[in-house]
Amino acid sequence: MIRGIVVDDRTAQQPSSILELAERRLQSGSATRFGFEDGWHTLEEVDELSDRCAEFFRGLGVTEGDRIAAMLHNSLDHVVAWFAASKLGAIFAPVNTSYKGEWLLHQLADADPAVIVVESELAGGGIEVARALPSRVSIIVRDAATEDSAGTSAPTGELARFAEYRRCDRVTTRFRPLPSTTSHIIYTSGTTGRSKGCVISHGYLINYARLRLAAVPRLEGEASFTALPLFHIAGLGGTVGNLIIGGDAYLARRFSVSKFWSEIESSGARYVQLLGSMAPILAKAPDTEQSRRCFGQIRVLTGSAVPEVNEALHDRFGVRSTAIKFYGQTEAAPIATSDERPIKEDSIGVPSDSFDVRVLDELDREVPAGVIGQIACRPTRPDVMFNGYWRNPEATLAKSTTLWWHTGDYGWLDEDGYLHFSDRGDDRLRRGGENVSSHELETVVSSHPEVASVAAHAVPSELGEDEIKLSLVLRPGSTLTAAELWQWCMQHLPKFAVPRYIEFRTALPLTPSGKIQKHLLRSEGVTAATWDKTGETDGRDA
Repeated sequence: MIRGIVVDDRTAQQPSSILELAERRLQSGSATRFGFEDGWHTLEEVDELSDRCAEFFRGLGVTEGDRIAAMLHNSLDHVVAWFAASKLGAIFAPVNTSYKGEWLLHQLADADPAVIVVESELAGGGIEVARALPSRVSIIVRDAATEDSAGTSAPTGELARFAEYRRCDRVTTRFRPLPSTTSHIIYTSGTTGRSKGCVISHGYLINYARLRLAAVPRLEGEASFTALPLFHIAGLGGTVGNLIIGGDAYLARRFSVSKFWSEIESSGARYVQLLGSMAPILAKAPDTEQSRRCFGQIRVLTGSAVPEVNEALHDRFGVRSTAIKFYGQTEAAPIATSDERPIKEDSIGVPSDSFDVRVLDELDREVPAGVIGQIACRPTRPDVMFNGYWRNPEATLAKSTTLWWHTGDYGWLDEDGYLHFSDRGDDRLRRGGENVSSHELETVVSSHPEVASVAAHAVPSELGEDEIKLSLVLRPGSTLTAAELWQWCMQHLPKFAVPRYIEFRTALPLTPSGKIQKHLLRSEGVTAATWDKTGETDGRDA
């Protein structure tokens, strides 16, 4: 593949990298700013500081292609380190700030960084893990004293304070990335096993942001708010999008209901980017003086697909729009999104202009419209999806059979070309000849008033076909029995979706980003605490 070729008019004016995008924005005289807990910072400030930071990293021996790992919250320093890495041709590898121990060791060992920048509050665990790495790495602590977690002085030269970069000269020679040049390594959440590093190019980031803006048109100069971290593709893409339109971007350190409306008021944000449980929690939050003053300020809020939540956000807070169709994964996004056509509420959009999409059966044959199969895609142009798993070609090839990227997700295309989501591949269940959506099953069971959280997953059966097991946590004070829940399932679910096994737990295993680790539940299978409808056994009463 020839690198960086423009293949059609849609990318003719698209900048080749985040650096070129920033240069265009600076030349336009835009007042683009980044907002954090410590206040607002201009793009001019980010440009100057990242020049100094690049020289700082260069002094530590960082060269083109080296990795710079970062355990940083959303902050000015995070953006500065990201831009500085690009100016050296280095690869930025941000790590989830919740990771510790083996979780952290796996990703840092995989990235094999030359430098690690870590928050002072996380430095103890980060230093301990860094010392366990097979190769020596420079540890830089953001706003920290040079002491390790045990409180003893670290060896001379092992630690440096990140703030020292501000005293460096500005870098004199900047690397000029192509669209195909690697910008980031973004790690998957590890929901279905050990996390893998997705190699993300500059072109992918720019195209991702472009399609987000096409799916949810923004007003030029419109300010945004996000609580999504910069170590995930969604947070990165939203930030790049603000540079494209020249609007202020406020990046919260984390989502906080108590701070949300004060941050919205002070930032002037009209576009809000949330994810997961953030929108439902906000919809149920009590009114405050700030929320009343901000009524009607938010033009668009993304991150909720639940009609009841969207209605509450509109009625209580005057949110004008929550409509967005956007489907993808870190490896490829957006595979499907909204376009000029009318929105179908039960779909996840139509294939974007960057991907061909097919739905395949187990033999990789395309299935007819309306038939569930695995969603597969391939790019329509260079540099619009990831460039493989970092140092893991076997895993990349395993999901790229027949030259189509196999997402692992299941769904169907309708007669009008709209894509519909059924289930994650590793969560897919098949019972009695029927495909069962664990997503739909969990949605129904979660509606039971005594269920706090639930995971539906497969366990092996003596008949050679999967059986369905519910692993769940009950609400405090509940006296619900497994037999009673099974009877309730019989009333609310199709017969083929009614679980054979039920197990009550005090907690479900979660990744540091809050996703249920179903692969652990599947590996546990039927335990002594599992209730079995066939034998009517309940481990709690044994």
